[in-house]
Amino acid sequence: MAAACGGDNWAPVSAAEPLRLLALQEVLQVKPGSTGRASFLLTTLAGIPKPNERLDFSVIDDPQTPTNDLAGATLAASSGLTDSAGVGMVTVAGGLRAMFRLSARHPRAGTAEVLVDVTEGMEGTLAAVATPVAGSTVTSQVTSVDVRVIDARFCNELSLISPPIPARPVKTVAPGVPADFNVSNLSTIAIVAQGRDDDGKLRAAGCIDVPGETIVPGNVVWVYVPLSELDPIPRGTFVLSSHFSLAKRELAQRLAAPWQDLADCPLDPGQIWLDCAIDALGSPAAGDPLDCVPAPTGEGDLADLIMTRRGVAALGSSCRASTFGAAGGEQSLDAKVARLFPSPASGPVAGLPSLGVTLASILNDFTLGSTLTVEATASPGLFQATHTLRSALFQVGGSIATVDVVAQGNPAAQTPFVPVATDAGTLSIDAHRLSLRLGSLAHVAFSKVALVGHGWPAATRPYLDMLFGLAASGTGAARKVGCDALDTLVCADVGRPDGCLRAACVAGQAALAARLDGAFALVDGDGGDLQLSGSAAMADDNDDGFADRLGASQQDPGLWTAQIRARAGTEILSGSWLGTPLAP
Repeated sequence: MAAACGGDNWAPVSAAEPLRLLALQEVLQVKPGSTGRASFLLTTLAGIPKPNERLDFSVIDDPQTPTNDLAGATLAASSGLTDSAGVGMVTVAGGLRAMFRLSARHPRAGTAEVLVDVTEGMEGTLAAVATPVAGSTVTSQVTSVDVRVIDARFCNELSLISPPIPARPVKTVAPGVPADFNVSNLSTIAIVAQGRDDDGKLRAAGCIDVPGETIVPGNVVWVYVPLSELDPIPRGTFVLSSHFSLAKRELAQRLAAPWQDLADCPLDPGQIWLDCAIDALGSPAAGDPLDCVPAPTGEGDLADLIMTRRGVAALGSSCRASTFGAAGGEQSLDAKVARLFPSPASGPVAGLPSLGVTLASILNDFTLGSTLTVEATASPGLFQATHTLRSALFQVGGSIATVDVVAQGNPAAQTPFVPVATDAGTLSIDAHRLSLRLGSLAHVAFSKVALVGHGWPAATRPYLDMLFGLAASGTGAARKVGCDALDTLVCADVGRPDGCLRAACVAGQAALAARLDGAFALVDGDGGDLQLSGSAAMADDNDDGFADRLGASQQDPGLWTAQIRARAGTEILSGSWLGTPLAP
C-alpha cells in the first residue's frame, strides 16, 4: 500500500484511505468566563471509528462581524488525538459576548465546524417552518427551501434575494418541514427562507423576526415563515430607450412653418428675401417687429414705392403674382428677384422644399436615451433613482441623427432622488422633471443631416449667405451677387440710386436667420421642461431575483406620461420605453 509523509509533523498516511469528519454538536453554547467542550467524530467511510488520529483546531470569526475580534475567547489546544471511539475534543474558554466558528481539520477528511456562541442566555430550539402562501402560482412550484438564521438582525435590514452569510449553517428542507436551530434567548434573530424549484431557481422568499424572549430554554419553539412570490429587485443602472411622437401637434407645426415659408410660393426664395429687406426698411420703434413680414404701409417711402411694383397675393394666399398693374402686363419685382437665382434651381435653392418637409416630420418619432440608476432604501419595495438624459435620436429625412445631450450642456439633464416603487412585478417611477431642450436637440440633428450632410453650413446665417449668394446679376466686372445684386435690381426698378436697399437686405437676412432659429427656440422650455412619470413590468430572465429588463418586450413596453413645457405651449403625450442593465 502506498504511503506518503505529510508536513506539519503529520504521521505517515495512506492515500487510499479517505475518512469522514463530523461535528457532534451544531452549536456549542459557552457562558462568558466559563468553558465548554466541542467534540468531533472521525470515521472511515464505512463508519468505523479512527482512534489516535490528529485533529487540528482553529477559530473563525462570525462572517457578519467586520473584524476578527473573538472577544477574549481561546482554545485550550491547537490540536489533539482522537480517542478509542474516534472522538477528538477541544475545550473552549469564553470571553465576552461573541459568536464564531470552531473548525477541526484532518488531511484525509477535510474540515468540520461547530458554531460557538458565548452568551449569558439560555439555549432553546427554534423549529422554522417555511410554507408557501396559498393561491400563489409561483410558490406552488417550490420544492425545497433554504432556511437561514441571521443573528442580531431584523428582516427590514436584509435582502431576501441575497441575504448575508449566516454564522449558522444554511439548512435545506422541503416546504412545510421544520428546520431546527439551537439559539440563545437573549438576541433577536431574523429567519430568512428562500424557496426554489426543481432546477434550483429562486421562486419565493420570506422573512420573520423572532425576539429572543420567545425562545424557551430546553424546549422547541415553532415559527412559521410565509413564502411569498418574489418581485424582481431593480438594482444598478439601466439604459432606457424612450419613444415619443409629436406628429400633428402644434409644437411640430410651429417648428416647421418658418422653414416651409422659404419655398412655399413659386417665386421663393426671392419673395421672402424681398419681404425681409422691405421689413428692415421700417423702424422697429414704430411697433412693427423685424420679422420678415412687412406691413402694407408704414415701412417708409422706399418700402411703399417697392410695394407698388410687387405682384398682388391671391385671396387666401401669401404667394404673390409674377405681374402687377391694372392690366397685369408688367413683370413684378418678385418675379425679377426670382430670376436672379439660377435656373434650373441647384444647390441650396433646389434643396429648400425638402428642408420644410424634413422639419415637418422631425418630431414625428424621436427617441430619448437615458440612464436610470436605482438604489435601495430602508423600506422593502421602495427605491430612489437618478435619471439622466444621455442622447436624443431623430429621423431626419431618410437618415437617423443622434445628438449627445450631455455635450449640449443642458443645465438639469439629471434628476436625483426620484421615488421608485415595485409591486406585483411592476416598477413605477414618480413624476420628475428633466431639462430636455427638444428644439435645440432637433436643431443639432437637422443641421448635422439636412445642412452639413449636403455640404452646406451648419449655422443658419452662413447657410442663408450661401443661399442668397446664388442670386446674381451682370457679368464680368459688373457681376454682383447676394445683397449687392438685390440692391442693384430693386433700386434701378424704382428709380433710386444704387445702395438704397443694401443695408436693409443685410438686416433682413439677419432677421430671417433669427426667425428660422427662433422656430427651434420655441420648442425649448425653461428649467425642467420635460416631466415624466411611468411604469414598466420587470423581467427576471435568469431567475436570480433581480430585474434584468424593464418592460416585458417591444410589444409590451413600459409607458410614460409626459409633458413638454415649451415656450410655444405645453404638450401632454404618452411614450413607450424599455430598460436594460448597463454593461459593467
